[in-house]
Amino acid sequence: MNAAPFPREQLFIEAMDLLIGIERDHHDPKARAQIRAWCAQSTGHRAVCHEVIEIDGMAGAVLQRALAEARLSRRNLLLGALTLPDARA
Repeated sequence: MNAAPFPREQLFIEAMDLLIGIERDHHDPKARAQIRAWCAQSTGHRAVCHEVIEIDGMAGAVLQRALAEARLSRRNLLLGALTLPDARA
């Protein structure tokens, strides 16, 4: 039996889900409105939302730095991944 997550952990999960949704389509006004409404629920919601956005930014910066150091472009990274054998076989 899985225990219910703590309230802060649940807020973090919800915020990550919202962020993933908006990353799929940056221009979706519905997704942007949903995030604004979610953040406006409480100061706890707003704080967790800012934390998740900060973490996402740091993760993106680390990935960009790693790609630059390896002299890889996103295109080359994807092409390399496509050439790997299918792990499901």
